[in-house]
Amino acid sequence: MLNIIKERTRKTVKVKKLEFDSKECVGAGYSFNVDENDNFVANPEYKEIQTANYKMCLNSPDKYDGPFIREYEYTRTEPAEGICKCGKHVLVQAQYSGAFSCPKCGQWYNLFGQELESPDCWKEDY
Repeated sequence: MLNIIKERTRKTVKVKKLEFDSKECVGAGYSFNVDENDNFVANPEYKEIQTANYKMCLNSPDKYDGPFIREYEYTRTEPAEGICKCGKHVLVQAQYSGAFSCPKCGQWYNLFGQELESPDCWKEDY
């Protein structure tokens, strides 16, 4: 049995985005991340393309309205956490058919923390 050390929780997250609205296509445009002072911040992985798109929006007032700072709120579920019988800390979240395995020892569990055999041993009922 998996030792559950933290129950699953719901978390409300608020984010701000710097956005430009397309004048040509309602509902379209560009959205960028901002820092705590509402300044444009590029994701390091996509820095070149995001910076180019941001500059293009700034230099195209005939095509884009903005920039606007908009706030969004969403709710997400953070998975439960547990300790496998091998001692590894694991997230309790479905990987395959409502079950998951420990990345260290390979033990499979259902979302209630009960030990399961490997999916290779499961029989299909259909």
